[in-house]
Amino acid sequence: MKTKTCIGAALLLVLSGCASSPENMDEANASAISYQDFSCDLMAVEAKLITTKMEELQESGAKKQYRALKRQKKALARSANKKDCPAGTV
Repeated sequence: MKTKTCIGAALLLVLSGCASSPENMDEANASAISYQDFSCDLMAVEAKLITTKMEELQESGAKKQYRALKRQKKALARSANKKDCPAGTV
């Protein structure tokens, strides 16, 4: 019984070292699916809106909302890249 507990504790310790921080997991999970039907022009408009809101949130210190918009902008950039939008679109 003691051996199983020690093995379980060791396994838990090893696996916890492999976990990503929550910020990294959120960025990895951000999806470009919501932007797949956007045109390049519409993506450019959306990127400007997101950037403006990010600047406002950065000044106010709203870190959680800022990170959410940062993930959104990265997803938008991935979608623009898939559509071969011109550089500077996002």
